[in-house]
Amino acid sequence: MSGPVTIASIVEGDGEVSALPVLLRRIAGALSRWDVRISPLRRVPRSGLVARGGVENAVLRASYQLTGAGEESCC
Repeated sequence: MSGPVTIASIVEGDGEVSALPVLLRRIAGALSRWDVRISPLRRVPRSGLVARGGVENAVLRASYQLTGAGEESCC
């Protein structure tokens, strides 16, 4: 595998803000990936996500938090 992985996440509610980083770290550990960075979560209310283009806009804004060349990989 290559260098560190940074994950940008979009969540809907307050509960996910605290739960998702824990879940992502557990998944990374199960995959023996110890170099995972989790960028600050972007909280978007449900009304913002279900609006036309809401998810796309949230993903675009979350991508602005990241730097580097980026990489795609699959299972």
